[in-house]
Amino acid sequence: MAGGTVYSAYSRGVLLCAQLIILLLLTEIQARRCLQYSWLGSLSVETLEGTEVPGRGTDSYILSNLTCKEFPKPKPIPCVTPYLMTYDATTPDPSNVWYEFSSNNRHYIECDPGDGNVCTLVTFRFGNEVVNQTAYCTRVTDDGTNMKKGCATAKKGAYTNTVCVCDPSETGTQFCIPGSGAQSIAAHKMHILSICTTTILLKMLQGTLK
Repeated sequence: MAGGTVYSAYSRGVLLCAQLIILLLLTEIQARRCLQYSWLGSLSVETLEGTEVPGRGTDSYILSNLTCKEFPKPKPIPCVTPYLMTYDATTPDPSNVWYEFSSNNRHYIECDPGDGNVCTLVTFRFGNEVVNQTAYCTRVTDDGTNMKKGCATAKKGAYTNTVCVCDPSETGTQFCIPGSGAQSIAAHKMHILSICTTTILLKMLQGTLK
């Protein structure tokens, strides 16, 4: 009887985990989405001070209300808004940016790639220092071929420009993060389900061993 009770509790727990993941996945089933923002480097807070938009930031990030017309970026760096600021002047982690912006204000930092475009992350470095970073929807070609995933790097002197792309439609989800070894949001959620199920199984085994 005790074993049946433990098994029943385990089954309900697994079902609850599955329902949670399905709910999380359904919240992402929309049009394909990519990150969209520009980070202007370690001096971005001083550069954009006083242009913050109240209520659109997170614990780590602030959004500026400046436009490309008011504050254009030097060519050939694409000018993409919104401008993103970090409190501690560190380079933004794209995965963290996506997770920190809740569903209520995520639309401020996302774009729809549409047909033929991909999620793109451009990182411009001087030596080992990241000078700026831009995430947006665009079409990227490498030797005349449209890139769907991976990264390409161009160097000129001490400067390095790295372009990473991913296509949400090819990852089987509505969102992906460009970069080497990037995982889709769906993959992260399936990992959560695996952890959840394993934890419940261990609890069940502990119960049967008592």
